[in-house]
Amino acid sequence: MQKYTCPCCGYKTLESDGHFDICEICFWEDDPYQEFKPYDGYGANHVSLAEAQNNYITFGACDKNGIDNVRKPTHDEKRDANWKPVKEDVRADNLFELKLTCRKFKQGIYSIVELGRSLAWIDVPNEFVHIVKDAENQLEMIRFCSSDYKQQEEADEVVKRLQEQLNIEIED
Repeated sequence: MQKYTCPCCGYKTLESDGHFDICEICFWEDDPYQEFKPYDGYGANHVSLAEAQNNYITFGACDKNGIDNVRKPTHDEKRDANWKPVKEDVRADNLFELKLTCRKFKQGIYSIVELGRSLAWIDVPNEFVHIVKDAENQLEMIRFCSSDYKQQEEADEVVKRLQEQLNIEIED
């Protein structure tokens, strides 16, 4: 059966397009009105699509009320390559993938190697390039110079510093 892309998280989880299905990954109810007006908080969901996308990156659900109803994507589920977040502002859009990558690492979805690779490919604003590059270098040093049992702890500190330097917040 064909799956449709959730406009909030970008994963193909919906049975139909615009028929008020609920995404199991982010708990977004697929409301065509809210997809057409992504900054409007009226409709099936009590937050706008733009806010819900940011919430998904920050704490893993479209809103705080949905946290107990979500699940992580399975290894077989991939984000739709054509899906793009609503552009609330340029800085938020540019940091979207960075926040998602950090959250996946903190949740144990990404390894240190995957975190480093993802950081290398993320397009961040020019003023942040040196900060992200420094984090990449620190992760590389950890991988090659730290003992296995200390790597996770040290990488967690790198991610924490990266969040502080870029002033981004990610809840587990």
